[in-house]
Amino acid sequence: MTPEFLREQHAHVMQNDPGFAGIAGRLRTPGQPGAIVQIGSFGRKEDSIYNPAPQQHVPRCLDEILDWMADESILEPGDAGMGLSLPVRLAVGHAHFEAVHPFSDGNGRIGRILWALQMVAAGKLPLYLSSYVETERAEYGEALQEAQKKLIYRRIVEFVCRAIISSSAEEAETQRTLYDLPAAWRRRGKFRRGSSAERSLSLLLKMPLLTIKAMATELGVEFMRLKR
Repeated sequence: MTPEFLREQHAHVMQNDPGFAGIAGRLRTPGQPGAIVQIGSFGRKEDSIYNPAPQQHVPRCLDEILDWMADESILEPGDAGMGLSLPVRLAVGHAHFEAVHPFSDGNGRIGRILWALQMVAAGKLPLYLSSYVETERAEYGEALQEAQKKLIYRRIVEFVCRAIISSSAEEAETQRTLYDLPAAWRRRGKFRRGSSAERSLSLLLKMPLLTIKAMATELGVEFMRLKR
């Protein structure tokens, strides 16, 4: 969890985004385009609902947030420990990261990547919380504003907890659906036992996204292009 690592993630995420006009992987820098941003203003300063950290303070503020995330004294040492539980750390850290707004654009996406990384660092399987955020965007925005402007974190903590519960249930349902797919496919068509077509059904559970060439490699068969 370093600024350099976050810049790399930002570059990966934003460099192919056609709507991004800045420089992927660069923090807000004094004198550079996108250095000053106003949240919710659509270009009008008077309509801004939140002004992030001044650009000259971005590196220092980002270092402090990442140091806080890595501070072992606040980690939850156990069920009877005095540290902060993972959902609380996710919520508070996210509120402060978005308050700094280190990049000219794409901060929400990087902030949600940080959630997954924090889960992994805590020894948990990562959950995809973005779907819940998009569904409950209004509540998310209000909870975030309350934490950033009033330093009242109850609402954002509760939001993150609901996001975890909802995303966990969604993941379980997705897993059940995926594992049921081979049986459903077999009911729809005839597959010769041991054939590449039959073996590909199990492969798709392990690798839902793959090319024909990659499938041929995984199945150990020759990939032949059709001649026109």
